[in-house]
Amino acid sequence: QKVSHRADAAEAAARDRLAKIQADQQRRVDGLVKEQERWREGAQLVEAHAEDIDRALGVINSALETGMDWEALEQLVSVEQANENPIALLIHALQLDKDEVVMALPDIDNWDDSDPDSVPPIHHVPVSIKESAYGN
Repeated sequence: QKVSHRADAAEAAARDRLAKIQADQQRRVDGLVKEQERWREGAQLVEAHAEDIDRALGVINSALETGMDWEALEQLVSVEQANENPIALLIHALQLDKDEVVMALPDIDNWDDSDPDSVPPIHHVPVSIKESAYGN
């Protein structure tokens, strides 16, 4: 009877471990699905704003090619944003150490524009400065 009880306890422990592993795996899969959806949405936004993104990348790359340092480039972007330059306003952050720019892209497709005071949701999408909008 002790052997049977130990076997039952071992089986129950194994079932518990299996359930925990399955739950962990499901949590990981769910996380990957969410991440995949974020990347898909980001790609759609990049495609929708490709022309403006290419303009922003062109300005950034031109400034870097002329030897402008990162701080001066950040100041230039800030000045242009203060002047309400529409291309500069799309730049959320420069992450030049990663060769990236985080773009603040409005999601016009998922926007209820029936309210005149509403604004489209903004998504922050990292974009490589080494590629074109479509290359991203």
